[in-house]
Amino acid sequence: MAQPANPGPADTPQPLNVIFAVHGDGDPAVPFCHALKLAVVSKGELEIVDVGGGSDRDPETPRVRTFLERWKLLPPGSAREAVERIGLRVKRIVKKGNEKKEIGRRLSRSPHDLLVIGMRAKSGVQALFGRDLSEYLAEYYRQTTLYVPTGAKPFVDPDTGAVSLNRILVPSDADPLPGMSLAMVRRLMTLFPECRPKVTGLHIGMRFPPVSDDLKEGLDWNEVVMEHSHGNLGKVIAQAALERNSDLIIMATNGRNTLAQMVLGSVTELVLAYARCPVLAIAV
Repeated sequence: MAQPANPGPADTPQPLNVIFAVHGDGDPAVPFCHALKLAVVSKGELEIVDVGGGSDRDPETPRVRTFLERWKLLPPGSAREAVERIGLRVKRIVKKGNEKKEIGRRLSRSPHDLLVIGMRAKSGVQALFGRDLSEYLAEYYRQTTLYVPTGAKPFVDPDTGAVSLNRILVPSDADPLPGMSLAMVRRLMTLFPECRPKVTGLHIGMRFPPVSDDLKEGLDWNEVVMEHSHGNLGKVIAQAALERNSDLIIMATNGRNTLAQMVLGSVTELVLAYARCPVLAIAV
């Protein structure tokens, strides 16, 4: 998702080019409504990529007009042309093939601001070594991505389209610094001006990394420091989000840069294994 310079809630939302990946890991409806809502409010483009589905999975593939009518953005029985009249462009790609290769090809060929994808939460040994499509894309494509775990609390209501972003958790470290995460919070406040979230910066360690006043300006910001432990860092972050009833975790990720991460996965991947709310990972 492109970042404007220090955006504020009064700024005009910039159109977003959102790609939504339909795949066989869980019900696509909840992650789809997040992709659709972000594209609609920004008057951008939504590209729906359904690989391996074809006619056999068409009845399960979420429909744009179904949700827009449910959200009362379109009247019942609207024609396809009505979608463009509200400022949304939709592209749907349905084909058979290898999910990893085909979705990766779309990410490589066409620039997108945001990938939205559902994923199934895992536990135990599978959480460390069982890599699914969403984690594969996180590893091999440096793409800002909104992950929506199956069974997680959504911040977009599928029935009404209402957005609940009351509490956002921002895991923070010296590398990368939380500046891009806070810029993303501001971006979301621009897209959803009805939301004024409480933003908690979470640092695992001794001292919270310095955050400049201009980055915190206008945000309901507080900092929490937790003592470093030798446990699963991703599980600690996910548990902190759960305890604070967070609607979203936003974290910058610079991929795998240590031997431990190459074996066990990046911190973002570890968070995804345990998260019970959507996770917005910003590629830096």
